[in-house]
Amino acid sequence: MPVSKNAYKRYLIIHDILKNKKTASKGEILNRLEDSGYGISTSMFEKDLETMRTTFNISIIYDRTKKGYRLTDPNASFDIPMNDEVVKTIYGALNQLALFQNTTAFKNAKHSLQTIMSRLDITLKRPESGMEDIIFYEPQTQFSGIEWIAPVYDSIVDQKRIAFTFLSFNNHSDHILEPYALKEISNRWYVIGSEDGKVAVYGLDRVIKLQITDQYYTPDKPFSEKLHSKIKLSIGHLDFTKRTHDVHLSYDSSVAHEILSTKIHESQRTLSMDDRNLNISVKVSVNEDFVRKAVLPYGDKVVVVGPPFATDLVLKILQDTLHKYDHYVEERDKRGKTTKTDKASS
Repeated sequence: MPVSKNAYKRYLIIHDILKNKKTASKGEILNRLEDSGYGISTSMFEKDLETMRTTFNISIIYDRTKKGYRLTDPNASFDIPMNDEVVKTIYGALNQLALFQNTTAFKNAKHSLQTIMSRLDITLKRPESGMEDIIFYEPQTQFSGIEWIAPVYDSIVDQKRIAFTFLSFNNHSDHILEPYALKEISNRWYVIGSEDGKVAVYGLDRVIKLQITDQYYTPDKPFSEKLHSKIKLSIGHLDFTKRTHDVHLSYDSSVAHEILSTKIHESQRTLSMDDRNLNISVKVSVNEDFVRKAVLPYGDKVVVVGPPFATDLVLKILQDTLHKYDHYVEERDKRGKTTKTDKASS
């Protein structure tokens, strides 16, 4: 039977009293609970003691000579029970957060879990020998700037400004930023925050120096809410000051299932679907990152129907891409002419 948060808190208070005072009367315990904001009736108190005895294996007895309750084992620990599935789920989540393993928050969470586990009589079910590898993931790309994720994360949690040097087109510039969020796009990470009262975005792969300052900042709630709303509405990372637009995309039926199941964006709406095409609409900031995520991976299986400027952007990117192969086309044509000449000579 589930135990409420208030019940857990009461158990902790009762255990703390008995561990420190050795013996305590019912009145003393009830008064302490009342003072702590967890006042209960006498009958509920008796039920709490019974639960602590049966569910948590804490042996509490009433000492008639001292007219109070005490622990039979002064060193008894109060433990929160977790079954195998809960523990495996938590460990799995920690493994998935390996990218943040150097952050203070992660270390504290892992230490707390290990402390709890050391106090629990739980043996995790392990695969038999030779079957350790069951689930495989793509290896995490060791991208440039990965070393800044932990300090930036900690600075956001601690609400401290960060100072760093940013490299852009061979130009170095120094910045002091109030960080509000980290965002990942295609294995590249960005820190987003407030600089001189305006939204600022910096790619961690271009940061060459970064440190957490001793300067605290008070988060601006309206700014934060607006920023997070923009992040959710934007597939890109640089256009937080621009409007979002409804973009119509038409996907070939061969990729329709993927588009429906994974979604291009959380604002995705299905306009129509038949045996040939899936037509959707997304409300996003139209930029190169949108094109890289929603269009380029699907090649000739997608068409940006509109608005016109969105289609123009896709065409520009595709044309620029083709131009990079102009020299290859020229060399291929030369090889073709040479081959035809050789054949004619023979």
